[in-house]
Amino acid sequence: MLGVDQTTFDQTFDVITLDSVISEVKDEKSREYIRTRLPYHLDVKNAETFLDQKELDVVHNFAKDTGDFRSLSKVDMMVIALGVKYAKLKGEYQKIKLEPKDLSEFRPERLKEAYDELSESSEEGSSDNEEQKQPQLLNTQDDDDEWNEMPKTRQQQRTDVRTQ
Repeated sequence: MLGVDQTTFDQTFDVITLDSVISEVKDEKSREYIRTRLPYHLDVKNAETFLDQKELDVVHNFAKDTGDFRSLSKVDMMVIALGVKYAKLKGEYQKIKLEPKDLSEFRPERLKEAYDELSESSEEGSSDNEEQKQPQLLNTQDDDDEWNEMPKTRQQQRTDVRTQ
């Protein structure tokens, strides 16, 4: 296995998944391979009993903040929540990012001139008519986003809204 002997692999890595992922495998031959022929132990966790609502909230909130919520399936979010839960169990929860990076951090360097031009034109001020023609890139006041006004982290805010 990629130059690593089985003992070293087993001592170094924990390979885990959820029963929900296994149930998505429709091909009988593939399911049989997963059950009997994988070259490592696959620890299959029950999603309903292993995951806590806190981990799911972390994932839901992050996905909403990045705009990925609608494109991720329930199982996708549970797999990410499994990673969050496992990080907690291994004492590595502090490594989990609870809020996405600001979009400005994702600007490619090769487009710097274009971004600078956009910034300059918006700083110069534009007429009300011109501003109306510009598309809204981010609507930060959705119906469920009243928490934006609270002085808490995004994660705390989203969780508070869910528990009310």
